[in-house]
Amino acid sequence: KVTGDYDRSTRIASLIGWTIGLLTIAGGILLLITEQQWFNGLTLVGIGWVLQSAAAQSRHRAIRREALQQVKAEDIMTRECPLISTQSTVSQLIRDYILATGQRYCLIVNGDKLEGIVTIENVKRVSKKHRGSHLDKIMTPASELKLAHPQQSAASVLGQMDEQWVDHMPVVENDKIVGIVSRESLVRLAQTRNELGV
Repeated sequence: KVTGDYDRSTRIASLIGWTIGLLTIAGGILLLITEQQWFNGLTLVGIGWVLQSAAAQSRHRAIRREALQQVKAEDIMTRECPLISTQSTVSQLIRDYILATGQRYCLIVNGDKLEGIVTIENVKRVSKKHRGSHLDKIMTPASELKLAHPQQSAASVLGQMDEQWVDHMPVVENDKIVGIVSRESLVRLAQTRNELGV
């Protein structure tokens, strides 16, 4: 199975990277102690630490991906997602959604059609004097969004989020919004499944 091979390869590569990082740190410490080469020794320790950190991150991603492989987007998505018109203003969004509910994102629609998404990051970039602007001026348009399908694996959704550097992904079926998946819910589910050995 391709996914299994990829995850296994990632785990092996991260173990090799972690080991090289450990050896590099040991070499740096050895230079510090025996040769008194502070600059070279500390440089090697720093490089080793970076290698170990990168290897650990790769390993964690592979573990998360493996834990989410059997889960579908529809199993983890939030079905009640906030929808707001393109003609609503930033100040209305802040007042009626963000401050009232604590929501950190909102899907922007024109009728039933997804037009884009506004996240707390989009809102923070708008100065107070421009909060009367319509949301279609600050949203990330639908054409730039990656969309998930209900039957898509949660691991695949998380992979797309990582590629796009986004925290939320709308789930669409037959051009209709059926929910939204958040990175936070995916990571939490992966952690829970790993803790239970599922």
